[in-house]
Amino acid sequence: MIKVGLTGNIGSGKTTVCKIFEVLGIPVFYADEKAKSVLELPHVLKKVAGFLGEDVINAEGKPDKAVIASKVFADNKLLKKLNSIIHPEVIDAYYNWLKEHSGFSYTVKEAAILIESGYYKELDKIIFVESDENIMINRVAERDMVKPQQVKQRLDNQMSQKDKKRFADYIIKNFGDTPLIPQVVEIHKNLI
Repeated sequence: MIKVGLTGNIGSGKTTVCKIFEVLGIPVFYADEKAKSVLELPHVLKKVAGFLGEDVINAEGKPDKAVIASKVFADNKLLKKLNSIIHPEVIDAYYNWLKEHSGFSYTVKEAAILIESGYYKELDKIIFVESDENIMINRVAERDMVKPQQVKQRLDNQMSQKDKKRFADYIIKNFGDTPLIPQVVEIHKNLI
């Protein structure tokens, strides 16, 4: 089985591209979604509160993702610490997921920080979803109901698109003027 990684910066359209792969019958592991659920685990949340402060836990005992985001996206060291706690849990979940999907010719692992984490080295092929920064900012601001400046701050904490593209075997252009489906289908044919 070919292990494919799919990455792109926040708001680039990774999820939309992954949905197309799913329609083509390819299993997709959403690492970013898994990371959010891992944060809900009591032992993980306890570790996170230990270095970010108790205010990252809301009144219901759940992670306050807005507070966490405001802290880690303002301090790169805190972001790295958070990733060092969550990342191993996500990797374990991914390997269990791979075992369950071993009968497929290829699988896709979606992750925003696939390159930054170094995990791309464990994969056979990398797909990069490229988009315009203003489009990405507007998509995320609308989706997450946050200010564009907050999205820009998150983007500034991610590796540049130019640098990420150097690791890609395939590049999907998502600027709104080129249809995504034919690009994904072409990659799918190549991987099959």
